[in-house]
Amino acid sequence: MALPRALGSAEGGHARERIMACTSERLSTQLLSLYQDLVN
Repeated sequence: MALPRALGSAEGGHARERIMACTSERLSTQLLSLYQDLVN
């Protein structure tokens, strides 16, 4: 999916950063719960 050029590179970058932050946060949460399951 291509981002519309009207967005501008700066805004697109910010959106990507936000998406990446959310994704990594969710991933770390899942990893943490998985680790706790293994330990217990």
